[in-house]
Amino acid sequence: MGKRLYYIDVLNISACFAVILLHSTGRVFQFNETPGWFFSMILQAIGHFSIPVFFMLSGATLLGYRERYSTKDFFRKRFLRIFLPFILWSTIMLIWKYCIGSLEIHSFQQMIGLFLNNKIQNIYWFFYDLIPIYFCIPIISLIIKSKKVMWLFFSLCFVNTALLPLFTRFVSPIYLNFPIANNYIGYVLLGWLLANTDIPKKIRWFLYGGAVAGVVGMVIGTYFISKPSQTLDVQFMDYNSICCYLIAAGVFVLAKSIDWSFLERPVLSKIVSNVAGACFGIYLVQMIVFYYVEKWLPMKPAVMMTAGCLLVYTICLLLVIAVRKIPILRKIFP
Repeated sequence: MGKRLYYIDVLNISACFAVILLHSTGRVFQFNETPGWFFSMILQAIGHFSIPVFFMLSGATLLGYRERYSTKDFFRKRFLRIFLPFILWSTIMLIWKYCIGSLEIHSFQQMIGLFLNNKIQNIYWFFYDLIPIYFCIPIISLIIKSKKVMWLFFSLCFVNTALLPLFTRFVSPIYLNFPIANNYIGYVLLGWLLANTDIPKKIRWFLYGGAVAGVVGMVIGTYFISKPSQTLDVQFMDYNSICCYLIAAGVFVLAKSIDWSFLERPVLSKIVSNVAGACFGIYLVQMIVFYYVEKWLPMKPAVMMTAGCLLVYTICLLLVIAVRKIPILRKIFP
């Protein structure tokens, strides 16, 4: 077994907390020129690395799977690790939302449609993009021996998903599309490339500066394009935007470049392992916790975006760790 890569755990934990941060700052979607909106926008920009980094971690950890097990085992592991929990938690959410009166079910056909079209829990959109990517990974894994090809593939994805939409929006519509370079494949490729490339110090500092520029660009860009209509415009907040690519790349490289050897101490290693292992469960259960925290402990927006965010994360973490210690229930949080 290879040496544990603690930066992977740190990125997983950081991205998980950042997702909670994003969901704590919903005020950003009601655009207005107030300090509260700007505060929520800044927090949104800071936390926007989360989803891209999750895709990048999939690339970093899975594209080389052929060195460890067969393609059959790859699909078996993904089925047990991702697909079954997704179906289980979609069902749990369906029942819970029906019980609290936020979802109506009129027919079996409608219920199937809810599953197929992400109409149960909107934050589960992540799985609707991740699961198809898993079907592409065995194909992509065949070309990782050539970094030049991988960089070319990533470049096509970056142009297709980050640059062309900007050109279309601010210059002119353009009838051009690279069919193999859509959705979030670019982040999967970038994760593997950054994980398997020794990046010089000067380039690292350039990427850190790019991450800061990405945060600033997302905040300022979103403000100026939203101001005319007084309605939030998410052009720069899109996870495939150039701002998000810059932020995610900088965060990933920063985590990789830090010496995490101090985490090798038994106690710290166990803590990090437990917290990182709970991240998927936290993602699955967070909206239920948000619901009851906001219902039982109503907070002002600024408090919700700070102390409330930390409270939700802590409750989710403790809940997942506790349930995973119960033999009968532990499998609901893989």
